[in-house]
Amino acid sequence: GVILAMFDTGFNKSHTANVQLKRIAEWDFVWEDGETANQVPPDATSQWDHGTGTWAVAGGYWINNLIGPAYNATFALAKTEYVPTETHAEEDNWAAAAEWADSLGVDVVSSSLAYLDFDPGQVDYTWADLNGHTTVVAQAAILAARRGIVIANAMGNSGPGGRTLNSPADADSILSCGAVDQFNTIASFSSRGNTSDGRLKPEVVAQGVSTYWAVASNNNGIATANGTSLSTPLIAGSAALVREAHPEWSVAQVRQALMTTADKANTPDSIYGRGRINVQAAIWFSSLGPPVYPRPFNLLLPSTATTVTATRRPVRRRPTW
Repeated sequence: GVILAMFDTGFNKSHTANVQLKRIAEWDFVWEDGETANQVPPDATSQWDHGTGTWAVAGGYWINNLIGPAYNATFALAKTEYVPTETHAEEDNWAAAAEWADSLGVDVVSSSLAYLDFDPGQVDYTWADLNGHTTVVAQAAILAARRGIVIANAMGNSGPGGRTLNSPADADSILSCGAVDQFNTIASFSSRGNTSDGRLKPEVVAQGVSTYWAVASNNNGIATANGTSLSTPLIAGSAALVREAHPEWSVAQVRQALMTTADKANTPDSIYGRGRINVQAAIWFSSLGPPVYPRPFNLLLPSTATTVTATRRPVRRRPTW
């Protein structure tokens, strides 16, 4: 019942890890058509590499090879990034994809895309611009969050220095994602906060070092990769699990549950944020109440002379953009 949108470079829908995943929609915001797989030319042959990999991290399903946390979600695929260039048009694509996702009723967005430096002739952003309301893409992320979508976005790979985050990781109301290794040590490349207006970033972290993903050029290829691009779909997929268990929670409550139950929640900083997420703890976060769906197995059938009340996912009424 949860819809997860992937914003990325394109997607190999035939890869063994992704081919059986449920899709409700796709759109190429670069070439303005309904095909998010490679179109060569004008796409480069490597165009879909990144998106295929992150999609598999979020929800791929290939027994004994790779299983993403949200493998049973429903997916919407948005191709917003053109690999050969870095321009502000890609921010516009991101914003258009967010509006499109809203129209589909998307619950969670996974975006392993971040913007700061652009090609010659384009105006770069500076840290002073990273105040959550200056860049096009940060404004779009905030608008999407206000309309009921959990946004998980990469911090960027510009660490280890401070104030190295990229946009839209500076946006409030989202989950900006840093990367740790398997031993829960921060990755040297993981961008650090804070925002220029003093807000703590990142929100949380997950494994983004030697994380398995799908190799787009080989339908049976699996490899490890590094980056906040890898930790982000793990966090997005985990947010989908929380939304499944708590259809009644708002974006703010999902965010609160994941942040409050992370392993450094009591000592947050601009490197780890609140730390590595704990999905089970977030689902059972006591301050917001126990999960209402899926129900425990012993409640799937009523006992003699009793009934079980079903809980339906509420329909969100959203204003137009």
